[in-house]
Order: sequence, then structure tokens, then C-alpha cells
Amino acid sequence: MYFNFSFKQEWANAVMFSLLTPSLIMYLLNMLLLEKSIIVYGSNLSLVSSLTSAIVNLLRPFTWEGVYIPIIPANAIELLEAPVPFIVGTNIPFEVQSISPSANVLYVDEILRCYLRADFSLEEMMQAKCLHRSLDVTVKMPMNQHLRNRLDSIHNLLCRRLPPCFQASTQHDTKKAEIQIFNFQSSYFFKQGSLSPEVRGAIKGINQFLGQHNIMLTGDISENDGGWRKYGVFDPFTDVYNFFPQWFLDHQTSILEFQTALVQTQLFYSFVDSVKLMHTEKEFQR
Repeated sequence: MYFNFSFKQEWANAVMFSLLTPSLIMYLLNMLLLEKSIIVYGSNLSLVSSLTSAIVNLLRPFTWEGVYIPIIPANAIELLEAPVPFIVGTNIPFEVQSISPSANVLYVDEILRCYLRADFSLEEMMQAKCLHRSLDVTVKMPMNQHLRNRLDSIHNLLCRRLPPCFQASTQHDTKKAEIQIFNFQSSYFFKQGSLSPEVRGAIKGINQFLGQHNIMLTGDISENDGGWRKYGVFDPFTDVYNFFPQWFLDHQTSILEFQTALVQTQLFYSFVDSVKLMHTEKEFQR
């Protein structure tokens, strides 16, 4: 699965994967998949816009169906109180007490300061005020260690910490940190006016992996033999299709029930042992 991104989108993704920690990206993806709202707030409009557009791209192949405004105009700031799902960016101050209870705020200026330090957990980001709050999402996304490892890899590839001589002078100066970070990022990201092949390859790889992760959540709906037909009623004459979520869930439940019995069998234990043996032999050969 491959998604074509414009140069602007590739640059936005490079900024996001370098500035946001893997734990934060997975938390944002969890929020997005449950259609929670996100406000990206910071003093630099270019950076706010880039992060806002990159965050939306995390959802692919899904399409965000709520309100999406990379930079919200001043006369529409009341939208932050709306009960409908939204993803917006802004540099306009607002009262956090009045925003939608299903919304969270990503503070870009604080993230720039955190960029100078080690990888933060969600709790530590809360304490550093990078996030307004840790929303109690109704259902937590299953932990995918492979996705986490891939996010760690691209974050480490793109993340270039400032030299120690700069850290003391920029730790409490967002503007200075912003300038220094962008200078270091630009020299690393770009080669002859475009993203370097190494960075483009890494971004392509993580986007493919994110797409595979998201599509796994849809079961066999997207299979080429028309898997979606099993979970609804389609009238080819009117082109009307009524999807019934319970039909999909019943199928997933039947798979889980069978797997519950399957994992207790000796053949499954033997299969697990063979996989373990194959991987340990590969690791030994390295």
C-alpha cells in the first residue's frame, strides 16, 4: 500500500516525525481513529499548519470526516467549542476551559522546548504542558510493537538534537530554539533543494506501515473479492449501500472465538515454537 504525497506533505511529515515523540504520535492516532478533536496551537503559523496537515495524514487510508482547518481564522475561533469532531491549527489565544470536552490541545511552542530533551512519556508531556490534558479515550488502540519500533526508528533518524552549547540559551526561548532546530533540520532533511533520498525513503516506509496498521482494523472489508458486500445490503440499480456494523462485528467475534480454541492446541504451540526458532536462528546468524 503506497500513498502519493506532495512535496509539501512530505516536508510536513518530516517535521512531525522529528518533533513529535512516538508515544505522542500513537496517542494522537488513537484519538483520530475515535474521532476526537485536536487543536494545534503555536506562535509559528507555518509550523502549526505543517503539523496539522501531517496529523491528518496519520489516518490514511481513512479520510477525516470532521472539520479540518489548518489555520483557523480569528472570526471562527468559536469553532473550538463545537461538539462536532475537528482538527484545526491556530496561533490565536483562547480559553481552554471553553473548548469541546472531546478536544485536546497540542502546544507547539512547548514541544519545541521538549525537543531539546529526551523522549517524553504522555505523563511527562502533560507535566511539560505539551498537551492540555490526557483525554480518557473510551477504547485504547491495541499496542502494535512493530509500529512503535518503526516510529522510534524514523524519530531517531530525523531527530537532531542541538549541540550542548545551544541548549542553555534556547531552553526557555522558543524563538531561538525554533530557529536553531530548523537550521539543523533543514541541513539534514534537504539535499539540492529537495528532501534527501534517505529521508524520503524513511517517510514512504513509515506511511506504508501506518496504512497497513490502519487497514488491519477493517478486517476483510477492503479485500479484492468484495469483502464489503458481506456486511451490508447493496442495490446495484440505485447504487445504495447500507452498512450494518453488527454484521462486521459478528464476523470478527466468530474469528476470535475460533482463535480462542485454536491457541490451546498442540499444533499452535508447535507453530509458535517454529517461528521462534526461525527468528532466533536469523538473529544468531547476524
